[in-house]
Amino acid sequence: MKFASKLCIATALAAAVSLPPAALASDGPNADCHVRENGENKKKKSGPCTVTKTQGNVWILLHNGDSFTLKPRDKKDRYKDQKGRNVKVKVEAGNPVYTWEHRHITVNMRSR
Repeated sequence: MKFASKLCIATALAAAVSLPPAALASDGPNADCHVRENGENKKKKSGPCTVTKTQGNVWILLHNGDSFTLKPRDKKDRYKDQKGRNVKVKVEAGNPVYTWEHRHITVNMRSR
């Protein structure tokens, strides 16, 4: 096999492995997300979303294409996002609320 072909195959495999499960989800949205930034509702970002939890990691994919990859920290309610920002999670009325310094995302999981 030529080097270029091997490189293409290796690149495709690496891209597929590096995608979070939320990006690979084929079932569509499994939750509704309410997004607030700087105290204001963000209607274009709020709505159907896909949330995946795997091995402590959380992936949130909003319907507008914005996505958040949250990796667990030393405490069970603390995460870091893909840009290294601190995120805290708390449960309100049975729904997780992910909180950054400037953003809040409330996740209402849908029953399947």
